[in-house]
Amino acid sequence: MFALMRQANFDLSHTRIKQILQHTITDVSKGVSNPCSSDASDRDGLDLASGLWCS
Repeated sequence: MFALMRQANFDLSHTRIKQILQHTITDVSKGVSNPCSSDASDRDGLDLASGLWCS
């Protein structure tokens, strides 16, 4: 993500990119999918994105 932001605007500093990411982050730990697709809730199992077991 950092590289894409830097490519779009080379004037962004490391600190500013970190601030932008922290202020625009979405907490996905509660686990609800996009309501336009299935709106499914999360369930126990392996999180393929992080490699962690979630329950």
